Amino acid sequence: MKQALFPAFILITLLFSPAFTWQAQVNEVVDGDTISLSKDGETVKLRLWGIDCPEASQEYGNGAYLFAVSFVKYGFLEIETMGTDQYGRILGIAYTNNVSLNEELIRAGWAWVYETYCDKPICDKWREIQKAAQKQKAGLWESANPVPPWEFRKNNPKKEPKETSPLSLAIIFGAASLLLLLIRLILKNGWAKKKRKWNNRWRQ
Repeated sequence: MKQALFPAFILITLLFSPAFTWQAQVNEVVDGDTISLSKDGETVKLRLWGIDCPEASQEYGNGAYLFAVSFVKYGFLEIETMGTDQYGRILGIAYTNNVSLNEELIRAGWAWVYETYCDKPICDKWREIQKAAQKQKAGLWESANPVPPWEFRKNNPKKEPKETSPLSLAIIFGAASLLLLLIRLILKNGWAKKKRKWNNRWRQ
């Protein structure tokens, strides 16, 4: 319940403040463009707005992750909120010392401008920075044809963990019970044989 209150607070504030910024402690860098933050005792996920980094399992994903880690240094970030996404994450631009992580990821060649969602005036500047990174073959641009993360996600959808059906559970439970019963019978039979053997010795 508490986790839902903070995003709601962000959205309400956005309605009345077009440039709402807030400060938060970095908990964890999840990947190049996703960061776990702590704000007023609550944990929230930040998705860097307007850019898209390679996925963690994708080529250059680790490079984007390491760059983000070196930038945030697990300190505090200033967040300019741009909205929320369908997963309940805050969308925003992250700053430290007035330097934008979103922009620096593009400059270093570890992120694309996310054309589908980057629709603010700042995006024109970011596109020029991306062109410069491509010319310099910085980061992922060392590859002649790097795969954009949105295409990678489309071709490699995340598989949902399979649920064990009630029938499968019944079979597993039945097999385990049968095995336990057999072990008990074997032990009982072995103990009975030993007991008879001891009794015969005493009679002799």
